[in-house]
Amino acid sequence: VSIYCKLNTGVCDSSSGASEKIEDLEVISTEIGFTQILDKTSLVKTSLFYISEDGYLSNPYMRVVRDYNSNPKITPENKPDSRKAYGGLIDYTKAINDKLATNLSYRFYSDDWDITSHTLDTALSYEFTDKFMLGLGLRYYTQSEAEFYNGKKDYFTNQKYASSDRRMSSFDSINYKISGDYKINKDISINANINYYKQDDFDATYWGIGGKYRF
Repeated sequence: VSIYCKLNTGVCDSSSGASEKIEDLEVISTEIGFTQILDKTSLVKTSLFYISEDGYLSNPYMRVVRDYNSNPKITPENKPDSRKAYGGLIDYTKAINDKLATNLSYRFYSDDWDITSHTLDTALSYEFTDKFMLGLGLRYYTQSEAEFYNGKKDYFTNQKYASSDRRMSSFDSINYKISGDYKINKDISINANINYYKQDDFDATYWGIGGKYRF
């Protein structure tokens, strides 16, 4: 990861807090999984994962306020330079009939920054014709906050690690999804989706469109 000052002056610009120093980040991710066919209409998948991150994990553009004896100063955030995480996933798929199928999954995540999260994801797909398929989905996510996060008042003193990055906060979110897939022929199909995302005091609507070519 290379972070440079805006004007290459050797001093970080005060607006972004970026650094001219070249930083390194090493990520190791491992996962082991198992799939079991339960019967002719259903299967279950399970997996365990472990992630190790070492190096530059702070955000060079994120700032925090440190209050030294009523003398507040704006300083760069400082996150730990390592992060170890582990968790697991279980996924169940069921064909209800020739046209209707459902999927349900649960993911658990925990790391040594004190963040623990739970994700519940469900989807339903219906094949109206040989050419058109409609999908509906609902995803719920919740997480606890990192031990060094302080977003309510943004004030820190002499703590070594400090961040007001909202991604490190505790929050709940829900995502509604609808998608469609249309086969033009046996090799080409087009798809589109629209999503509504809601997180505490934030919400967004986004969409996408794409195509597939089988060869």
